[in-house]
Amino acid sequence: MKVNKKLFAKLTTAFIAALMLLVFITPSVSAEEGDEPGHIVFGSSYILSSEETLTGDLIVLGGSATIERGAIVKGDIFIAGGTANINGTIRGDVTAFGGIINI
Repeated sequence: MKVNKKLFAKLTTAFIAALMLLVFITPSVSAEEGDEPGHIVFGSSYILSSEETLTGDLIVLGGSATIERGAIVKGDIFIAGGTANINGTIRGDVTAFGGIINI
């Protein structure tokens, strides 16, 4: 049986991407009291205006998010196939997987 290397590489990449999305989207079972869920953007736009604060993680899947100057995210930002425009403060990690981050 002959294996198509290009097809195998594409399927492997898709599988890893799906696995990473599950890891980042699945809520934590051991969340402490007071933890905020954050915000998930799926194929739409999200704007955190100046002087606003988002407590929790921001996850963008195929959409866009704008963090304006003076806005604060108290958590991580994860971008998959979307765009984040960051002009504010992020108190966590910023990760992109097939997405774009403009700082």
